[in-house]
Amino acid sequence: MASVRISITVPKEEFTFIEEERKRKKTNRSQVIQEAINLFYKNKLSRKLTNKYITGYQQKPEKPISGKLMKIQFNTFEEY
Repeated sequence: MASVRISITVPKEEFTFIEEERKRKKTNRSQVIQEAINLFYKNKLSRKLTNKYITGYQQKPEKPISGKLMKIQFNTFEEY
């Protein structure tokens, strides 16, 4: 994958955190920041999918389990 060089300004506290993480992982700043960006996008996708899941269940909730089906489920588990 092609790389692009960027320059950013961060608060001193965040820079200190990046430096501590870099030293702990024995890597470079670019790698630490790339991991942070990847984590950000994974979390964003996870939140989007969770919201989609919630919206789907709000629009079409599951039907309650009937008494007979509930009894069958518990009887099946008791066999094990």
